[in-house]
Amino acid sequence: MKKYLREKLNISRLTIKYGRLTLFFWIAVSIAGLLAFSSLKYALFPDVPFPVVIVQSTASFDTAQETEAKLTKPIEESLKSLKKAELFSSTYPGQTIVS
Repeated sequence: MKKYLREKLNISRLTIKYGRLTLFFWIAVSIAGLLAFSSLKYALFPDVPFPVVIVQSTASFDTAQETEAKLTKPIEESLKSLKKAELFSSTYPGQTIVS
């Protein structure tokens, strides 16, 4: 009896025997999946305000001290007008990053 059930309920055999029914079943599952996916509420880029400002600038100064005096300090002074601003800066020869 076990062998009889195994032959009778063989999924491969049933899908070959009822090919059109199998095809319509998978088409229905695909359409249902597409409809379910299209009704999902998702956002790739949600509207979340981040209180962060990053300024990266470059100039042709020779030393880090010159870059800090002529580039970093003016940027920091203009960013101090922002409310609740905490300034962190990095100065390299010819480049500054203020966040």
